[in-house]
Amino acid sequence: MVEREEDQISCPVCWVSSGPSGHNDTTATTAGDLSASASESSAQEVIFAKTPCNHVYCRTCIERVLLPDIATMGTCPMCRTAVSIFDLKHATTEKSLYPSNSDVSSWPIANNVYKQSPIRRRRGLQTFQTEMIFRNTSFSFNLGHSPKLQYGEASDPDDLQSFDFQRYHLHPQSMTFHGRLDFNTPVSSPSDNSMCYSYSSFNCLLQFSDDGQYIRDGYIHWGYESTTPGEYPLDGKWKVEWENGEVMEIYVQRHCFNCFETNYEITLDDDHRPRFEWPLSTRRFFQRQRNVVQQSTQQIPAGSSGPSVGETLEWSTNVASFEKIVWKRISMALSPKTDGQRLRIRPDHFVYRNVDFQ
Repeated sequence: MVEREEDQISCPVCWVSSGPSGHNDTTATTAGDLSASASESSAQEVIFAKTPCNHVYCRTCIERVLLPDIATMGTCPMCRTAVSIFDLKHATTEKSLYPSNSDVSSWPIANNVYKQSPIRRRRGLQTFQTEMIFRNTSFSFNLGHSPKLQYGEASDPDDLQSFDFQRYHLHPQSMTFHGRLDFNTPVSSPSDNSMCYSYSSFNCLLQFSDDGQYIRDGYIHWGYESTTPGEYPLDGKWKVEWENGEVMEIYVQRHCFNCFETNYEITLDDDHRPRFEWPLSTRRFFQRQRNVVQQSTQQIPAGSSGPSVGETLEWSTNVASFEKIVWKRISMALSPKTDGQRLRIRPDHFVYRNVDFQ
């Protein structure tokens, strides 16, 4: 007789085993709710949940981990891998515990549109800092349609581009929405002062106020478009270090990068050595210095992928008094899933609120 896999399951946090238990299958939003619900039922069969990293917990324990802080997001207690509550599957049936793309009409935020607008200093309202990519973005949850992202540079909503989220969830108890979309054609911002990158995906986590009238927490992530290392051998993620000890990380895409809110373009000279120029400045020194050129003596042969991960690229300038800069490679290419502009809600210039909210 084959022993059922379910008989072998136990939770590594509370040690509860499969079968009747004091844990109740619940979608409570706080640890207090979970404790209360656990005491209400002592005979209900435990539901075990599997994470994307293949660790198994009772549903009560893993939801206790994922629901505080930014609701529905957390890390696996065993390996610290990032986990969303919507990633959880039933440990034995492999079915999603929170199916995606449910009917919007049943949601408490149904028929609402959340538009980016100038902030009024009201207690409890926070903001998304998205103007560094697109000046206007909004989220639409109209009945009969998939949730939509609208974005663009225009002030007229009719002139904004609109895309349906291809995969989305709502956790009603915590009023939290997850949405993802992949662009058929990568998008970029036309603003002169914007980042120089193009994006192939968009992900967001939006936690709404209890009354559903504004977004109070969450993040959005614009995923960078991937490029070919052979065509752009210096593309990827780099650690930049100055001689004075200052350190920062930059992303290079199509040999362009943004540093201190300024765009730069890397070119290869006739000897295949990389170089880029500092843009013109209003500071008097740079008015006298026509071009400040950052140059590396390292050759990047045609068709090569440049320095490997962990290797360095040294830069010097045509101004002797300027410090040398060293780049250390972190990755060979950009990944839309992990690399991009990830923006957390914080008080600033704009707020997302329901357009009908007075």
